[in-house]
Amino acid sequence: MLHPSEDIHFVTPTISFWLANSKDSESFINAFVEPLKTFKVVIFTVNNNDDMSQTDGGTHWSLLVYYRDTKTFVHYDSFKYINNWYAIKLYEAVKVHLSSTEGSGSTSEEFCQIRKRRRKIYPIAAMGPYFREHYTPQQTNGYDCGLYVMAIAGVICRWCIADLKKNHELLFPDIMEHVDNSVESTMRPELLHIIEDLRT
Repeated sequence: MLHPSEDIHFVTPTISFWLANSKDSESFINAFVEPLKTFKVVIFTVNNNDDMSQTDGGTHWSLLVYYRDTKTFVHYDSFKYINNWYAIKLYEAVKVHLSSTEGSGSTSEEFCQIRKRRRKIYPIAAMGPYFREHYTPQQTNGYDCGLYVMAIAGVICRWCIADLKKNHELLFPDIMEHVDNSVESTMRPELLHIIEDLRT
């Protein structure tokens, strides 16, 4: 799904789910992922559905975002990292295809251990791709994960468009600064207004 910015691409929930659970050949998966290599930021949705035959299954949504400049997959989960395993599953499925470097990738913990053993500080983009959890505002109920997914995606897009080209020291957007649990009361009316406008 294209974003007005040429640097950003949204992978639809159906494709994200298929990539995480596909039993197809690596070459077949690569045919879907290869075109994404041209984008600086690729946004996937993560769902905790375990049943491939149940397309509307799962109870929780989160975001997995690939930042090409740092070769890092960042997981944003608004409910106690409940989707961590599912995010890693998707990361494992696409990391080799999305990265332009060879190698199987590393988690951020493994990266820290490598740096500690060798006693050197390597540029963050010199290895990877790796996976990390990011501080994410936490929802206060069990049903508003979708609002957080949209709010966080919005912050990421605005950061990519406005800040990424200006501040090379900021590796990732500061989600905590821009999103809090007020989205639970403010965002739903905003979405309803957008839907009503689209219907007219």
